[in-house]
Amino acid sequence: MAAATVVVKEITGAVESKTFTLCSGGTTSYFRVSDAHDNSASSYKMPIPSAGINYSYWKSFITEVTANSSGNTLDNWCFYLSDYSGWISKLGSSGAIKAGKNSTGSYGMKISTKYVQSTGQSDSNGWAGIELTAGHANVTSVVAAPTAAAQYDATPITSTGSSKFFVLQLHIDTDATFGELGALAAHVRYDES
Repeated sequence: MAAATVVVKEITGAVESKTFTLCSGGTTSYFRVSDAHDNSASSYKMPIPSAGINYSYWKSFITEVTANSSGNTLDNWCFYLSDYSGWISKLGSSGAIKAGKNSTGSYGMKISTKYVQSTGQSDSNGWAGIELTAGHANVTSVVAAPTAAAQYDATPITSTGSSKFFVLQLHIDTDATFGELGALAAHVRYDES
């Protein structure tokens, strides 16, 4: 039995013309103030706010089975971030990395009906994203992004196709540390039989 090929992609763009950009294999994706997969460390940086919280544009990620010649069953789709406690101390007192949940309490949302393009607004702090529960019609709550496997889709895939997607957002407070943070690994895990 040959293992299936699975990749992670970032979703950007308008609902009608979504772009899916490969994020697997060490490809970098930055929390920015832009709805684009941008792996440049110098563009669309997030400003530290003079008051309140600044939000990144939210990041939507999906897993895709691109090859499955043995017809394996892939399910129990989970994601988590490496321990990011070192990041949190640099984001300010109310800084955080948040994950969106839908009305059923699930992290996962169907790409065909639940995707919403990330947006932003200009304010006294410069350009910033809109907080997930205010800007994403299908996110009803946010929680700290998990550091242990958290399921976002239980649906089995037995040929090729995509899982549901999950959403992350960075929050920065007024007392954040100026500068660029190091890399943070995001992980996707699934069962295959």
